Amino acid sequence: MGPAIGKLSLLLVLVLLSIDAIQSRPDSAKRGKLSDIPHEGEDGEHNAKYDHEAFLGKEEAEEFEKLSPEESKKRLRLIVKKIDVDGDGVVVESELRGWIDRVHKRYTDKDIDQHWKERETTGDDKITWDEYILATYKGEEATLRNRTDYNFNRLFDNDRRRWLGADVDGDGALTREEYRFYLFPHEGEHMRGVVGEETLEDMDKDKDGFISMDEFLRDLLSEEDREAMARGEEPDWVQAQRDDFTETRDKDKDGKLNKEEVGEWVMPTGYDAIESEAAHLMYHADKDKDKKLTEQEIVDKYDIFVGSEATQYGEVLNRHDEF
Repeated sequence: MGPAIGKLSLLLVLVLLSIDAIQSRPDSAKRGKLSDIPHEGEDGEHNAKYDHEAFLGKEEAEEFEKLSPEESKKRLRLIVKKIDVDGDGVVVESELRGWIDRVHKRYTDKDIDQHWKERETTGDDKITWDEYILATYKGEEATLRNRTDYNFNRLFDNDRRRWLGADVDGDGALTREEYRFYLFPHEGEHMRGVVGEETLEDMDKDKDGFISMDEFLRDLLSEEDREAMARGEEPDWVQAQRDDFTETRDKDKDGKLNKEEVGEWVMPTGYDAIESEAAHLMYHADKDKDKKLTEQEIVDKYDIFVGSEATQYGEVLNRHDEF
């Protein structure tokens, strides 16, 4: 998801800290992008910090940084043996994909379990919208709709839209699998429109229903970049982003991004995050380019692997015996 979702989540968290009724609401940040840090730096280079936060988790990534290189490599060797399913002494890309998928599912399931236990209170293995808002917002919809707080209403409307998008069978209640799409919309192709609308609403500052070139760039600029541009000094990467907007994002070439174009930007059709991550790891670690990774090749690139989903949240390194 674009960088804007992280900013929106932060703004809403600050606003909602004083609202007791929604303290139990699922963390918005968890339901969107895996990290607020861009996957690529301004120069287009891969940003390792994205991997560290996205696949270890922010707190765990910080904890992992405290380990010495020697300790990191020692623990990683234990992981390699678990990834090598057939025990032939090398890791192929399919084994990487399987491992990343397994670890990713383990942690998304853990998150779902936590929320499910808090909200599924009738024992029918479904959560209705009324049950959800009562457990989350501590009130009934009719009462909540009378609130005049803009940020609250916007958040509530976003929740409702995401709920409807996740309700695949349209029965007004979410099964556990549908609830997965609610918490992790990037896991469902049918959620592209919902994620696109959330991103569009956040970035569309003039509220004309589109993202202009300026709005697109504004979301990417740091305070330092803005100061430089105010002095007439445009960072080199800005032109690359202009070109990306014009040549790639703006499909109909009308100079702005509509809802469908934003959806395709944040959730590209056919994109498989697990496959992409496995290919990323293989490309950077496979020194002899034989499409197989030895234990030593992986350990030699330990700084990449500890920032991948192969060792998500750091717990895999610490509790390798569970695998």
